[in-house]
Amino acid sequence: MTEPLSPEYLAEIAARAEAATAGPWCTDGAEIYQGDEYAWDAFWVGETCRADEADGGTVDAAFIAHARTDVPALLAEVERLRAALSSAADAIAEQDDETADWSAKNAALRAELAARPTRAEVLRQAAPEMDAIAHEYGVFGVGSRLRQLADDAEAGEPR
Repeated sequence: MTEPLSPEYLAEIAARAEAATAGPWCTDGAEIYQGDEYAWDAFWVGETCRADEADGGTVDAAFIAHARTDVPALLAEVERLRAALSSAADAIAEQDDETADWSAKNAALRAELAARPTRAEVLRQAAPEMDAIAHEYGVFGVGSRLRQLADDAEAGEPR
């Protein structure tokens, strides 16, 4: 089977299981009875019509008898797994939304940082003003030192 079982088909299986004689069932190898194990007064459910075949009848009868409890158990497992899958898909979708939010915030921050002046640009802009202030106090070379730091910053050699 390559396609998932449709909800309608699962509902049909469940309806057949619900309509069948209550379980569990057991077998004597040829016939199916209601109950955990065969007893002379057990309710007869049906027969396999294959008891005379070597081992096939016994195996088939056991399969049929266990189907009464196996089918509802399998239906419950399908329902549980589908619920878990749905929950996991919801969690992944939520995580994708969070990732998209973080990606958008990251892009906005990168754009904001790209719009800001670089360290070298700030140093170059400050150099003339710092030279003027430093000259008032008799200090020389401040602007040239700032320009040197700007050159180093552009070269990737911060000091």
